Amino acid sequence: MEKKPALSAAVLEALNEDNYLDWSVQLKTYLMAQDLWEIVESTSEPPAPENEAAFKAWSKTNAMALHVIQMSCQPDTFSYIRETSLARDAWDTLAEMYKPKLRDPRSSEEVEELSDSSAKSGESDKKGNIDDDGVEIYMDLYKALQIGDWNAANEFLKRHPQAIRSKITVLGKTALHVAAEAGHVHIVEELVKLMPEEYLKIKDCDGFTALALAAYFGNYRIAECMLGMYENLISIGDDDGNIPVVLALLNGHLKLARYLYLLTPPEILLPDNGTMGATVVCQAIYNKALDIALDLVNRCPRLVVAKDIYGESPFYALACMPDYFPSGNRLVFWKRWIYSG
Repeated sequence: MEKKPALSAAVLEALNEDNYLDWSVQLKTYLMAQDLWEIVESTSEPPAPENEAAFKAWSKTNAMALHVIQMSCQPDTFSYIRETSLARDAWDTLAEMYKPKLRDPRSSEEVEELSDSSAKSGESDKKGNIDDDGVEIYMDLYKALQIGDWNAANEFLKRHPQAIRSKITVLGKTALHVAAEAGHVHIVEELVKLMPEEYLKIKDCDGFTALALAAYFGNYRIAECMLGMYENLISIGDDDGNIPVVLALLNGHLKLARYLYLLTPPEILLPDNGTMGATVVCQAIYNKALDIALDLVNRCPRLVVAKDIYGESPFYALACMPDYFPSGNRLVFWKRWIYSG
């Protein structure tokens, strides 16, 4: 099946028949961050329409959660919930349709054989793609990480030490990716203690390190945990070259973006070293984080006319934000950008 990007920032890839587990973790994390998850998991009935204030608040929250779920589906998956009016029912329907059913446990001999072959295939596959059989042996670890059960995850890692660096999902995610994506800070802290820096540099099939996922979803504490151990991770880009500060800005996570910006080496943001500097400035402008934009332009005025990853310049981005120009101050503000430095 052709993979399609989601129209929502909540997930990396729209729901299809192959990616429910990763999709559901990403979407749940997003809904929790937006204070929308409670209405999805709630088993209570909606407020009575006679209670106008409560019913109006509930209806708005339900509509927001339902919309996020709808926008995270491909057309064929959306067809199953098109007529659904409750976010809870939409979630349950998709789980019933796409949540994989676990196969019978295998013998210990089969597990060991698969473990060896999975490790070899993971080393030889340049794209990092892992087949279904190769990741089946990690299902217990995946479930423990997904629900935040460190004791169970740790027991699995003690029995299978190679799993700490293995790609345990069909999308090439390591244990650290899964824990970071699920938002379990305590598990990330424990995993990072067990890992050399090279393990934190492993990318999934989408080109994301675990830190990149934390930046994408705006998890400040998880990013802080990883960078507290290995600050060099700040400079690793995804397959499109987007470094963590850019991923945070692209998704509107300004607190995290400011933290990542302070740790990012200024030299990698210069125009001579690619588009990341201009992208940081443009996204800072669009997200009204002018402190970041002005600081970076003051460091390197040439960035004002440099092109970002979309072929736009900060000069153009600023022109798209007319509310930045109070009456009578337009020329003064533009001059500060054009002639600074």
